[in-house]
Amino acid sequence: MVRFMIRKGHDGPARRGFLHFAEERLETPALLGPASSAYSKIQYCTVSALNESTSGFYMCSTGSLFQEGAISYDIKRANMIYLLPSMTGLSAMPSEIGINYVRAQLPAIPGDQSDRSCFAIRIPSNISDSDMHALVELIKASEITVVAFTFNGENGPPDLRNLTLRSMLPRNVLCIALGRIPPSMLPLLYYVGFDVIDFGYAFEAASRNLRLWGLDEEPVGFGSERRYCSCVYCMGTEKESTDPRTLLEKHNASIYAQVLSSAIHFAANGNLRWFVESKTHASPEAASFLRRIDSSLYSFLEEFTPNHVGTKIPFIGTESYYSPTVIRFREFVARRYKPSDDKKLVVLFPCSARKPYSDSKSHRRFSAVLDRILGNKRDAVAETIITSPLGLVPRELERIYPAGYYDIPVTGQWDAEETTIAAEALVTHLSKFDESVVVIAHVSGGYLDVVRQAEVQIRQSIIYTAHEASPTSNTALAALKDTISDLLDIITLLPKRSTLLDTIRATADFMFGEGAGDCLAPSDASVRGKVYGSIICRVSNAQTCLYSGINGRLSLTLEGGKRLASLGRYWVRFDAPQIEGSSIFAVGVSSADTAIRPGDEVIVVDSNDRVLGVGRSEMSGQEMCDFTNGIAVRIRHKEK
Repeated sequence: MVRFMIRKGHDGPARRGFLHFAEERLETPALLGPASSAYSKIQYCTVSALNESTSGFYMCSTGSLFQEGAISYDIKRANMIYLLPSMTGLSAMPSEIGINYVRAQLPAIPGDQSDRSCFAIRIPSNISDSDMHALVELIKASEITVVAFTFNGENGPPDLRNLTLRSMLPRNVLCIALGRIPPSMLPLLYYVGFDVIDFGYAFEAASRNLRLWGLDEEPVGFGSERRYCSCVYCMGTEKESTDPRTLLEKHNASIYAQVLSSAIHFAANGNLRWFVESKTHASPEAASFLRRIDSSLYSFLEEFTPNHVGTKIPFIGTESYYSPTVIRFREFVARRYKPSDDKKLVVLFPCSARKPYSDSKSHRRFSAVLDRILGNKRDAVAETIITSPLGLVPRELERIYPAGYYDIPVTGQWDAEETTIAAEALVTHLSKFDESVVVIAHVSGGYLDVVRQAEVQIRQSIIYTAHEASPTSNTALAALKDTISDLLDIITLLPKRSTLLDTIRATADFMFGEGAGDCLAPSDASVRGKVYGSIICRVSNAQTCLYSGINGRLSLTLEGGKRLASLGRYWVRFDAPQIEGSSIFAVGVSSADTAIRPGDEVIVVDSNDRVLGVGRSEMSGQEMCDFTNGIAVRIRHKEK
């Protein structure tokens, strides 16, 4: 029996896991290649080549669909996956043939084989769009949990169709990428959820005297000037005594191992997406391929993208504009952020290199002006930071991921695309305020261009205080001070108890959706603490949540979970009347809110919707339902 289990942690659909073969297990992601390579964690083989001394983990090809005679499975090894029969020339056949080919593979499984976990079904890339859903249902009904796709490495429609089909499969399926896969494509395949990746192209390239690198390849011929390489195969002692072709094969194979190791490293740090984006510079085709993936598979990518990563996240180029993390943040702010009714003045500021913005020198200067002129009325001002590629960040949300964790090249110059993105976000944001609210735009350069582009769709009056001067210049700060002083004679700003309540409410709505802030922190709530430290929120002396200034997120208490349960969101239904231990495993989850993402705060309920506990999710809601192993929720508080 072969079982696939995933470990804690996600960075998009990429996952680390274990492939269990009876008494042994193999870590994934893993490279698939010939037995002659030390980098082959799973080795190619054929049924006819197996013998009693065969050891290691194997992907065994069972031959052609139309070969004469029955396929022999005489040797059944616990460390073996059988790849169901192939079909020559399939890629050149009409798309209607595709699903029939999948059906034709199933009879190759022995009739006495009740456990199908050791068989991998091949998925052709020429499946028609109309057959895609039927194919997924066929795979579910077949009870096969290992699926293999074949790529041509051209980043074209067949490869994109493979990824689309992969996104439609049940979440507990082990996915294998076969075919002509260059090293630059490997991080992308890992990112979109492939667990075993074929590196056979390393040997094909060597046969054509091509030396592979992370982003490209080069011909190696007699008398040609070679690029410097410090690997042991190009510089080591083997060079003089080993056949040049063999050395080239080893060099090429080592590149795959290096790239995969880097991908795993960046995934563990929450920066795999950045690594994938960097690989798109290999070619224009690679860049356009990622953009097509972002457009067509956004829902799939977003489902597995954590709502919090504790490390800096770089946004370097245009590929970052439409990454799942960025789009989700813009959508959450647009849909979920609700300013309090007493905000009568909006001040727009530029972003800063340092995060959170409040800790930067520029924003400390802005803050000093507001404090000096407004005093305890400052909390009636809605401070909004314009930034790329997030669009804008309300001050209350400046510490939450990714607003408090991103890094961009700060030049003050914006391209047309990011200007449009921020302008649209600004129009949506200001539409939530009353028309009588006054907007002060204390921005210049590209930030000023954003406001100018949005101005025609903004109902409120806008006053510009920086113009072409730097917003931190004495001239601009004096203009900001004088403008606010003049406005105090026209608009009434009422002092508030504290901005802490606004921060709790805005964060709750951002994390759990509209209405969550009112549930956790109603107007009579008691809040104590510091926004840069922690804030405790209590209602009728019962603590509902704790805000952390380190990550800008809320941690629920049982009381908070009970209050939020009425909204019917972020729930996990557990098949037991009580929680035992500090974790809930996927096997015990009967259903879950599909809006749950890895790292979300969740509410655990029983079959009668009684709240049993609260904690942090380790899987997406759909994964909890599809998997029968692995930790689904880490419990923080539970009913005793």
